[in-house]
Amino acid sequence: MRRLFGIVLFVLLGWASPVDARGVPPNTGCLVWNNRVYTVWYKNDYPPENPYWGPFDFFDSSGTTYTVVYYPNYPTCTGCINPNFQFNNTHKTCFIQMPDGTYEQGALGTIHDLVQTNVPLDDHSWLLVLPASVIGVALLRKYTLGA
Repeated sequence: MRRLFGIVLFVLLGWASPVDARGVPPNTGCLVWNNRVYTVWYKNDYPPENPYWGPFDFFDSSGTTYTVVYYPNYPTCTGCINPNFQFNNTHKTCFIQMPDGTYEQGALGTIHDLVQTNVPLDDHSWLLVLPASVIGVALLRKYTLGA
């Protein structure tokens, strides 16, 4: 029982970590000024043809991106980001790999206060309830009360 508790605690603490498996904090993006914010981390590497500068975070242009808008009010819109209010620049360089194989330099930072759309997580809650129920029934059968 103690081992099971330890395993469950270890798994839950792993999910609570502020850094994901890539080593990049959540909500990290690369801002190309007056263009877009790219959010799909690709790799940590040296810039092309310059092995003495870096390493830097590289982002892929094919994933989730946000259009840069500079409206005075925010949040601006779904799929948009206002860097003045919704992007904290870490003052580090990052690169975006474009579809044609070229790279664009940008500013690494964290994204916050975006307009969010509803995600139907309740539709998938059974994926958490089912294993918990199976474990509960197994434990009750093994350690019956009053037997």
